[in-house]
Amino acid sequence: LCGLSQPFFLVAPAMLATQWFEDPKRRLAITIGGAANAIGMIVGLLMPSIFVTSPTQDDDTTKNEVFLSLVVQAGLCFVLMVLTIFSFQDKPENPPSSNALVKRKEELLPTIRTLLTDIEFIKKFINF
Repeated sequence: LCGLSQPFFLVAPAMLATQWFEDPKRRLAITIGGAANAIGMIVGLLMPSIFVTSPTQDDDTTKNEVFLSLVVQAGLCFVLMVLTIFSFQDKPENPPSSNALVKRKEELLPTIRTLLTDIEFIKKFINF
């Protein structure tokens, strides 16, 4: 499931940076957004090693440690999601460029159809 959403997360920093930042700051915002994705994956992979001390313990202890690790990760994700929902605005008060002023109406199904017929997107989608 996470792998299916990865192409969309890789595009999100550029889309948000275009709507929120002027040109000189846009590159930095895209870089930070891309790095945050990689850092988040690294943290997600390393976090269980904090909780699961030794896999040679009895099965019940290992199961409890893995469960605690998953609960902590889910709780952290939930808190960050709630903070994002309540603190993130749809668009900035002052658009950073004239392109950000243009309202684009894109329909979901034609866009998905276009993506599914684009061979380069399909290659990237399969790889992730």
